[in-house]
Amino acid sequence: MGPLLAAFLFLVQAISPVSQAAQSRVPVIISFGGTGTAQIKQGALEREAQVGSKVEYGSIIQTGPETTVTVQYPDGSLVAIDAETRFEIQERRGGVQSNALHVGQARGSIIKLKTGAVLKKPRFMIRTRAAIMGVRGTEFVIAVDPSGLSTQVHTLEGLVDVAADESALLSGGGVSIPSGQFIEATESGLSSAQPFDRSGFEQSLKPPIAGGPAQMAFTAPGGATVLKKSVPLPSAAPALLDSTAPLDTRREPEDPPKEIPQRGLQTPAADQPEKPAKTPEKNRPIRLLSFQGAFFFMSPTKDGNRKNGTGELIRAAALSWDPELPIPLLPFLSVRGHAGVVLARDGSLYNRFLMREFQAFGTLKLLDRFFAEVGVGHVAWPRREFSAGLVSMNVGFLGGAGGAFSRMFIGRTETITQAPEETFRLGFGISF
Repeated sequence: MGPLLAAFLFLVQAISPVSQAAQSRVPVIISFGGTGTAQIKQGALEREAQVGSKVEYGSIIQTGPETTVTVQYPDGSLVAIDAETRFEIQERRGGVQSNALHVGQARGSIIKLKTGAVLKKPRFMIRTRAAIMGVRGTEFVIAVDPSGLSTQVHTLEGLVDVAADESALLSGGGVSIPSGQFIEATESGLSSAQPFDRSGFEQSLKPPIAGGPAQMAFTAPGGATVLKKSVPLPSAAPALLDSTAPLDTRREPEDPPKEIPQRGLQTPAADQPEKPAKTPEKNRPIRLLSFQGAFFFMSPTKDGNRKNGTGELIRAAALSWDPELPIPLLPFLSVRGHAGVVLARDGSLYNRFLMREFQAFGTLKLLDRFFAEVGVGHVAWPRREFSAGLVSMNVGFLGGAGGAFSRMFIGRTETITQAPEETFRLGFGISF
């Protein structure tokens, strides 16, 4: 195992920066509450949000009337996106994460840096039609009413800066909101920071149904907490944040009450129809069109059934079919088959031979990007009517979801003959 361990450490050292960047370079949905659905839209593509879904920059998360999702950013910051909300994760540039809230409510907990230094610019920004907010490490609630024209920001801990535009925010021309205060932004401008009924506000954020979405909470003049009514979101995202788009001032702020369900009057869970439980198994398909190529070498054999004319290392190349079957309810385990042909030769141009391999592997996925597996099977030399058992151990890293490249590995295989042989392999796999 000495050469295998050394080779594996070399492989890990070589790929760690790449794999860590791939693993943490985009936000991920880490929890899903309620009984409805949520969609992730990126350009013309749309898919259903699930726990573990990666959210590429430029994507919009749109929640349904009974759904809330929580997104974790690469730095560990969290944002809970409540029901009937359209939230856009725009880009991360220069250490600043930019987002946009078109309509609805989001609750954030932004990780504070441990350096102790005072940052000159915010690390996390959220744009709305009426304002832009920036935080450096705090807990807050931001909400945009159904008309899209009114934004309220409540600071629960830390400090939040709000300005009419990004240039004013970065130049210090905004309004600072300390803990326990809020601000409202409309097309007429920004209000001053004012205290709010914290206990009543936080109580309103508790979902009526355990595990469900929170209600959209606003602070009325005088400091009392009121609950905003929600309206179904249209399928097409409006250009709420496009400065060239004219404002639709003709729209009434609220529709008739009979057509707008009150968020606090959701149907009890016992009366709701049962819906299929969400499970990450949808993201783990059976891979039938999976193939693997490998290059390896083995020490000269001492078995009397096979003769090596030169006493040199035997070199070989292999091509195999490797279908993979995930194990239900165990997302870190899978079973993989292996059926391939091997063309081998030693130092002599005349000592060439063809082999067939068949193995079954149990594969363990580690840290989402690495894997280790053990397999057993047998190898046969058709022209010499000889076969022997095989025991293999492989380690490596996995390719990203959606790509043809599926894996790269190194491994050690022992052929069970009268004089056991060790084979060391380096290979890669592709899937379609």
